[in-house]
Amino acid sequence: MSDDPSNAIVAAATTANTSGGYTLAELYTLVSTAGVADSLDVLTILPVLLPCQDLAARDLIAIMGECSSAKEVVMAAQEQVEQIAERAEDDDGDEKERGWVERLVELVELYRAAIPRLKLRKRTASETLQPLLSDLRRALEAVSVHATAPDAKVLVNTVGDIPRAVFKWVQDLPEVDQEEKEKCQSMLKTILDHPLVLFRHLLGYGTAQKAFEACFPRLRMSGQDQSSEEGQQIIETYTTIYKDLEYTPDRFISSPSIISVIVLVHGWFLSSSSLQASLLSPFTPTILVMLQPTSSLQDDALAFLLLILHQNKTSSKSETSPDVIDALVPQLIVLASAHPSPQTRHQAFRILSLLLESGPSQLRLQLLADLIAKCEYPQMRVAAVGLVKDAVLEALQAKSGQSAFGSPMFTRVFGPLLFRPSPPDLFDHGKELDLENFLESPEPKRITEVLSLYYVILWRDTENLTGIRDKDMLNAVEKNLLNPLRAWLGNVMDGGGVQDAHDHALMPLVSLRMGLNRIEEARATL
Repeated sequence: MSDDPSNAIVAAATTANTSGGYTLAELYTLVSTAGVADSLDVLTILPVLLPCQDLAARDLIAIMGECSSAKEVVMAAQEQVEQIAERAEDDDGDEKERGWVERLVELVELYRAAIPRLKLRKRTASETLQPLLSDLRRALEAVSVHATAPDAKVLVNTVGDIPRAVFKWVQDLPEVDQEEKEKCQSMLKTILDHPLVLFRHLLGYGTAQKAFEACFPRLRMSGQDQSSEEGQQIIETYTTIYKDLEYTPDRFISSPSIISVIVLVHGWFLSSSSLQASLLSPFTPTILVMLQPTSSLQDDALAFLLLILHQNKTSSKSETSPDVIDALVPQLIVLASAHPSPQTRHQAFRILSLLLESGPSQLRLQLLADLIAKCEYPQMRVAAVGLVKDAVLEALQAKSGQSAFGSPMFTRVFGPLLFRPSPPDLFDHGKELDLENFLESPEPKRITEVLSLYYVILWRDTENLTGIRDKDMLNAVEKNLLNPLRAWLGNVMDGGGVQDAHDHALMPLVSLRMGLNRIEEARATL
């Protein structure tokens, strides 16, 4: 080839091949067989090849990364990374050109191939790496708005190759002291952290559900899709790379962060290593950030909480700090009530239950009372009745007298909140109650839960620890809830008020009547 190969490559990449000139594929063959890749003008060629759709352009870029001047490759790649950081976020894309994510993947591969070939002169390794990795982080943020799940997996995998190759280069450099080595380690860890946080939600690996099934095996869902396995493998690879950089689990524990949560959760799945309850307090600020409604990192935060709280319940059962509980409860209530995913709502509710159970009983009583009386989410006010029932049954089973739920304080606090309709005059004689509106409201479910709670405590509290069997309490519940409900149900169901309703619409009324009948049977035995 008599022409300068660099000019020929630019011509082939920018013009239609109608004049009998070389194609990019032919030029790649010539460059590779002639061994002239080290003479290519990378600064001129790379901007032309990068957006090119021709597959041979990929081969030419790859051979430049391996064989052309390392300094020129790094300079050219950095210039393109800067352009992506500046332009990708606001760009709508051009179907005739390769996407920003694809370009960035290729530039990352160039860094991986060329940086370990650099010969340092005036600057240290950390001084050389700092601007390159800083620009790369900006570019990753810019392309994150365009990335699909397949894009994210390729990009995260590719970025993971840089620290391994570059850290080996740093270690092999002559006269590198410990301080310089640690600077480079920190920079390389950061370039691992960034894509993992940015693209974690696109990796398709649901750790919260996996943790849920580990804690509650009977509720395990069958099968695991391929995308979940791919995501798991990516995080496993990153965990290994962190170890190669000498970041051990102890280092992650001592420095709470989003990455620490991801790595520690994944480490539990790999080895069932314990996540101690003592981690809750130092990690709470991080978990709160991850649980924000707009966060894409809720899954790992829920897994972290679930694994710690479930293990704490089944082992030493150390008491969780009230400060931690007060901080986490509001976020869990929002997720359990308003998250669009039923699976996430269920996970958050289970965690809320475990968290309340792990704290002081007095605080648990106060928070549950607030949930029932003040929560803005009607479905949570209903679900909270079940949490109260769990707490009372635990207290009655323990018989230690230490729980507020196994004492007269239960009836003093929850009697006025639970054992009456909402509003209190709902079933008053002479007040017109629209049946359809009532059945569509949360109130039938809430009262059904309350009747179940009352029935269970009547049966189980044989020693009357809660005061539920006190004459005054029995009379108050009868007057405020049972009698008005019984009279209203009799009027509606036996008086022909539901003739036009479908069977499924009547089920809430049937449940209410069954609850009343069970209570009458229980009270008859007292």
